[in-house]
Amino acid sequence: MKFRPIMAALLMAFIAAACTNTKKEEAKTKDASVVTPEQQPINTLSESELSAGWQLLFDGKTSQGWRGFKKEAFPAEGWHVVDGNLMIEYSGTGEKGFAGDVITIQEFEDFELTIDWKISEGGNSGILFYVTESDGYQASWHTAHEIQVLDDFGYDDVHGYVPNLRQISGALYDLYTPSRAASRPVGEWNTARIKIENGHLQHWLNGIQVLDIHLWSEQWKQRVTGSKFSVYPDFGLARKGRIGLQDHGQQVWFRNMKIREL
Repeated sequence: MKFRPIMAALLMAFIAAACTNTKKEEAKTKDASVVTPEQQPINTLSESELSAGWQLLFDGKTSQGWRGFKKEAFPAEGWHVVDGNLMIEYSGTGEKGFAGDVITIQEFEDFELTIDWKISEGGNSGILFYVTESDGYQASWHTAHEIQVLDDFGYDDVHGYVPNLRQISGALYDLYTPSRAASRPVGEWNTARIKIENGHLQHWLNGIQVLDIHLWSEQWKQRVTGSKFSVYPDFGLARKGRIGLQDHGQQVWFRNMKIREL
């Protein structure tokens, strides 16, 4: 516990530095091809998005297109469609979850994905990609990459420890630290934009580019070896798979889930 104040100071400095130029960065990195929630109703596609090949992953009314990880159907408990959001309820069960992760029925290879997410106090979740359901692996994150979703501002208060910087919002979980903190506080919506093409992963959080890396590179392999994923031989090797949303035992909301194949 003696290292906790050091980590707390580091995290707060990281967040403070990020917040100073947020509006300027958002203006610089905004992609005109993606229509913002303020410009059209949630969970809909504009004519320009349809023309560009975007498709909805969530219609805002049903769980159509989704099912439970290693399940034939969508979970009967835990996950709910409420007020145009796909929400996982609080269970306090940690990464084991209660209802389990949910995944798309459709698989994707190279793609661009946008998702709005809102976290609860002390909340933790993730957006997973290249999810497979290989034998011998009990959780989606044992083989899939995860873009972290977290209450960066209050996680320490609820859980009593500060996550390392490879585990804050925007990180490629436990592998790559985001270039800057860009998440918004509890109660506010965040927008993740994730693009993967030929192993080149880019992630924008609230309009700010926070990741620009190459999957399966020598650096990536070294980082996997030094991470919690080193005990899973098939971690991160898939180059095609499903999109997943993590049940980490805390309440999280998702909406405006859109994808286009590249």
